[in-house]
Amino acid sequence: MRDRRQDGGRMGQARPARTRVAVGLHSLGGALAVGFALWVLAWPAAGPAVGWRALLAAAYVASMVSAVARCRRSGWRREDVAMLVGILSSGAGSVYWAVVLLGLDPVPSLSWADPLWTAVFPAVVLSLTMEMARGRLPQRDFAIDALIGSAGAAAAVLAFVAPLLGVPELGAARPAVQAAAIYVAGDVVLVLLVVTAISTFGGRHAPHLWSRLGGLALFALVDALTLVSGGEQGVMDGLSLRSVGLLLGFMLLETSVGWRLPVASRPIRRGSTLVMPIMGVVLSLAVLVSRWGDTTARGLAAVAIAIATVRMAWSFRAVAALADTRRLAHTDDLTDLPNRRGFARAARERLSEARPTTIVLFDLDGFQDVNEALGHGAGDELLLQVAGRLRDVVRPDGADVVARFGGDEFAAMVGARPGHAGDEDAEALVAAVGGEYTIDSIAVQVSAAAGVVHAPQDGSDLDELLRRADVAMVAAKERRLSTLAYTEELDTRSRDWLRRVEQVRAALSGGCVEVHYQPKVELATGEVVGVEALARLRIDRELWMPGRFLEIVTKAGLLPALTDQVLATALRDARRWEDAGFPLSVAVNVCAAGVTTGRLPRVIRTALDREGLRGSSLVVEVTEHDLLIDHASGRAALDEVRALGSQVSIDDYGTGYSSLAYLRDLPVDEIKLDRTFVAAMSGDLRGTEVVESTVRLAHRLGHRVVAEGVETGEDLAAVRDAGCDLVQGYLLARPMPAGELERWRDSWHAGSLDTLAQPAALAEAVPAPRAPAARPAPQAVAAEASVAGRDLT
Repeated sequence: MRDRRQDGGRMGQARPARTRVAVGLHSLGGALAVGFALWVLAWPAAGPAVGWRALLAAAYVASMVSAVARCRRSGWRREDVAMLVGILSSGAGSVYWAVVLLGLDPVPSLSWADPLWTAVFPAVVLSLTMEMARGRLPQRDFAIDALIGSAGAAAAVLAFVAPLLGVPELGAARPAVQAAAIYVAGDVVLVLLVVTAISTFGGRHAPHLWSRLGGLALFALVDALTLVSGGEQGVMDGLSLRSVGLLLGFMLLETSVGWRLPVASRPIRRGSTLVMPIMGVVLSLAVLVSRWGDTTARGLAAVAIAIATVRMAWSFRAVAALADTRRLAHTDDLTDLPNRRGFARAARERLSEARPTTIVLFDLDGFQDVNEALGHGAGDELLLQVAGRLRDVVRPDGADVVARFGGDEFAAMVGARPGHAGDEDAEALVAAVGGEYTIDSIAVQVSAAAGVVHAPQDGSDLDELLRRADVAMVAAKERRLSTLAYTEELDTRSRDWLRRVEQVRAALSGGCVEVHYQPKVELATGEVVGVEALARLRIDRELWMPGRFLEIVTKAGLLPALTDQVLATALRDARRWEDAGFPLSVAVNVCAAGVTTGRLPRVIRTALDREGLRGSSLVVEVTEHDLLIDHASGRAALDEVRALGSQVSIDDYGTGYSSLAYLRDLPVDEIKLDRTFVAAMSGDLRGTEVVESTVRLAHRLGHRVVAEGVETGEDLAAVRDAGCDLVQGYLLARPMPAGELERWRDSWHAGSLDTLAQPAALAEAVPAPRAPAARPAPQAVAAEASVAGRDLT
């Protein structure tokens, strides 16, 4: 069901054909129809006078009902409710006058209808104040400005009326003149308020305010005629000029209810809000310096001047606070250097003048070490000292600007100077920053790397210049340079990187992950007992090896998604092999995020249940580096994995920092000797002794040992002599798709391992799925083997 409050709140926009004039005519037509009916009914009984009074009362009642309906359709917004209260009160006063007071003889000049009529004044002020607040103008400011204008206008009207009140000829008309003076003062104030609101919002954005202005202007005109006529028109007698004018004004006020300022086009012209206070002050000064006015008028003028003085003091405080806020918004609160916003403002101003400018973007090397070793307080002290050195280097005349962008990143904008190139200025800045600092009585060494761009040669858009400076800064760090100027060649890698990231992301979301398997053979029996699952990506009909996408998925945070897909595919193939009668365990390398966040056990449990496999069908491989991130969380996750029946293998064993501690503390079933250990055994007694001692230690702790990266018969013989349990490598087979693995397994037999262990066995090895000519050079074999043993490769 649609919200009627919403529908009504948009009535000024949703029904453009119903303009304020059309609505006013509609209300007037309805009122006249009702009044004419009452007039026809009343004429035979009481004559034409009663008929006219009935017509007036009916017109007011119809307008009041229309105002209520409008307010209801608008959702009873506060500003409409405030205006409605004033309209109902004024309308009630008019109905009371027409029905009751006009039947008296004589008709009183002042009655209970007057306070009902004057209620419209505060209602208009309150409604406008609320509406101005919706237009993002402070209510307090508008209310004070209205008070200044009201007091000044009232003082001026009283000063003009005071001489008239002293004329003896007024006689019985004096109360009517006094009432008319009050009404004129109020009308003038309200007209000024509405004019201020219209000029503030813009006339075309506030059509209902024009209706309100027309109604108040008619009120002012009628009351002014009453005032200057000495009260002769003070009595509303049937369809007189005053009664018709007041009725039309009332109807225009009624049509201003229920409109909403368009949110999308609500421009605030804050200079227009000064109309009210300025006019109030001018009128007050005129009253004070002139001879007009009595004590009351001069008192009101003095009050207006006093309020204006207070308003001015508040304005000065607000301006000072705004200036301070603006300065803080453009300044780094730690170093008091300009921040990114302040730098951008100064840089855009410089670039708009098309003056040669050099922008230097740099950060500190070694800052994180200071933060971690000495605490953030020491880091802040270092940043303060760096800012001090930068101030000493740049020119104090404003031609150079240095800023802190955040963290340990700084930027500088250097203007051109005779005899100096921008690159030289950049080198001077970096040289000033680098060097020794004393923090908490400790000497620390800090250096910096900077990227440099020149405008307008490298562009004139600040965002693009900063991006290019960042590209140059990253390249400077990689090349271990202090400064490096931007060139298009530096940007090629950045753009290519983004393109490859999107390619990899699309491949993962599109299910383009392929899993190849490398068999693991038991050395004691020669039987194939398991495989390692290795990921490949099919992108643009090309098979991407791990060397092309592993860094991308790692830095882009895509490793968990890749792990899930590889795990699902590997267990699905394991299910098929088990159903075919030759079960194989699959080893899947998992990422650090899965181990340390605790999501790994949940993912494994879900995948096993989906395929209906036992936990023993899976071997989880995790590197020592991953376990270094969070030792406690890693142990807890691996305990849960083993509780599922799966086994845990430490991949790339020996390349970390705490291998012996892992063997002692972690729930491990298997260790995989890194390729570097296997290669070191050939003809090297020390390398052989390291492997043999590692195998003996692992066996005593109840772990089996897998030798990976076995590429020659000598490697195979060496790891067998060292006592390893399992072996995998190019000598046995390359990684291959599931279908080719099944054909390879059919051709494998236990004696194949003995054949491969002979020195001359390479030429007679069991054929791999690929042609022998495709075997890479030894260096390439070693490179892919080192990648294949890590992170889902």
